[in-house]
Amino acid sequence: MKSEANNEVKNEKQVRVGIGIAILDEEGRILLLRRNKAAGKDWEWQFPGGGVEFGESLQECAIREAKEETNLDIKNPEIFIALDSEITEKSHWVGIGLKTTEFTGTPKVTEPHNFTEIRFFEFNNLPDNIYIPSFKMIKRLMET
Repeated sequence: MKSEANNEVKNEKQVRVGIGIAILDEEGRILLLRRNKAAGKDWEWQFPGGGVEFGESLQECAIREAKEETNLDIKNPEIFIALDSEITEKSHWVGIGLKTTEFTGTPKVTEPHNFTEIRFFEFNNLPDNIYIPSFKMIKRLMET
């Protein structure tokens, strides 16, 4: 139920939409971010991405999140997968994977409280402990 005072939703189950962005360089390598252990997550590596904001298209979200998390300006992100990415007692995240090979800029960690490293990986040399939804998205990319 929404509270008039602070406009927050409390004690309600919610379905949220999040995106993961597969950014591929000219050599076909995939960009991943390493989580800061202090951020309290169980995984180590993941795609850039995040939650879709109200009124924002999936592509707009991908462009915004890529800039916020990687310093890259991406173009023409295309949807390539949808999956149930995280279901808990109070939330259900639907993950949408978008991919692009069009970007400008130099990748860098722009949110050091969340991430400690950013780098491109070859598909045959991926790191261990990838966030499960990101890993499922990578598997789909490898199938195409």
